[in-house]
Amino acid sequence: MPLGQTVRVTSSDGPFSVSPGRYAVVVVNTDTSNDEFVDYPLHLDGSISDPVTTTFRHLEPQKVSDPAAVSRGYPMSKGRTATVFPRPGPEPNDAETRTFFVPRYETGGEETIPRTATLRASGQHVRVWEDQSTSSAGTLVPDTVLDELMDRLDHAVLPRAKAMVGEPTDVDGNGKIDILFTDVLPDAVKAFCHPSATLFAPGTFSVSYDYGEVVYAHGIDESAPVWETSTLMSHEVAQLIVLSQRLEPFLSDPESIPPWVEADIYAVEGLASLVMGWSGQSHAWPVTTALEHPQEASLARLTASSYLADATANLASYGFGTLVQEYLFDQAGAMVVSDGGATIQDGGGKAYPQAFTAGQEGWDRIHPLDGRPVSTWYVDFATALLLVHLDGKLAPSTAKDPRTAFAPTVLDTKYGGFLGPTLRWEHVRDSSKKGPIHRLMPWSQHPASMRRGGLSFLAVSVGDSGATMQVSEDATTAVWVRHRP
Repeated sequence: MPLGQTVRVTSSDGPFSVSPGRYAVVVVNTDTSNDEFVDYPLHLDGSISDPVTTTFRHLEPQKVSDPAAVSRGYPMSKGRTATVFPRPGPEPNDAETRTFFVPRYETGGEETIPRTATLRASGQHVRVWEDQSTSSAGTLVPDTVLDELMDRLDHAVLPRAKAMVGEPTDVDGNGKIDILFTDVLPDAVKAFCHPSATLFAPGTFSVSYDYGEVVYAHGIDESAPVWETSTLMSHEVAQLIVLSQRLEPFLSDPESIPPWVEADIYAVEGLASLVMGWSGQSHAWPVTTALEHPQEASLARLTASSYLADATANLASYGFGTLVQEYLFDQAGAMVVSDGGATIQDGGGKAYPQAFTAGQEGWDRIHPLDGRPVSTWYVDFATALLLVHLDGKLAPSTAKDPRTAFAPTVLDTKYGGFLGPTLRWEHVRDSSKKGPIHRLMPWSQHPASMRRGGLSFLAVSVGDSGATMQVSEDATTAVWVRHRP
């Protein structure tokens, strides 16, 4: 096997000879049927050992003030009847105070909580409101904090989100997204939007809802950096835009909304976190969890119809969806960044989110624009993740293969975050670590099983007498790269 080149082996190849050397290997299963476990599908015999000069360590999770600070979109309330219910109409643009009707998350939005809010800032793209229902005089977030937040939202987060996923609806005619910071959200939910209620005209439902493009978020924590809040908002506004585009054809008749409008939960969350990773504020937080827990990856989870209950599996699935969407966005051309983020242009990547948003559900909408089936592009995707470990050790032909490449990650010199994929610790804001986030597992520690549709990254050393390997599961491919003789 030549140094720095990839070799792909499937079950149909039978036993395969492996020459002496040190290898990085990814085992990738392309079964989309479910996320159950199969026996580990790679078998090695012969002169096999762990690379003795490689340090393997368990990486600590990235520290932010709340590493689980990701948002969830509401599942649509099934069977809601459209009836006339009197309520105040839309209030004048930029009114100083407003009564919001915050959907009660615990009831799936079937109830709302009235809250009085003060308009704190109004820009070109967003208006920021602060809940004052239970606050005493003088407890508003300082203007300096709001000024920095508005700069980030109005000049980076919203323009970049729109550049990637398009324009939101504007049902209330104010041309802006309203963000309410309030204290009535559950602790586990840092932000959410509920477009399947708030985009419909007042009186549509027998519950009072806000009317317009609205994001609900926990109150601003003055002890947390503003970039952390703006990063979270980048995820939420992207999700609002995507869901509003899918709901727009049905706004005249909520009874006609088909179930597929909010299908493929982790693929949609992944698209929103893709925008997070290109906002320039921080990085795509969920990706670090996914790369540290690759055993949670599964293709079937991209098309899930409900969230996972386990917190780590849930956040890792957000991140896995982000990695897949990042790859498909990058394969379409991504964005072209220059001048440290001052200039961002579409490099062809926008066509992918547009196609994904326009598709109905499942694998008909989750694939690269060149038409590669999941059995092909997913192996390319896994290979691209593997090659992150081998910078400077690849043959020129391998390094130049566009099918196994992510877009480069660029530092935003104004806002201090990153534009592009979060694959290395160097792409994690304020991280002191270096190198790939996911680790290669020594062969001696490989698990007894792996998930269908999952990934497993390995480090293997083959001695002078060589070895043989065999893939035992039809939907599995093992990609090998010999990086040392």
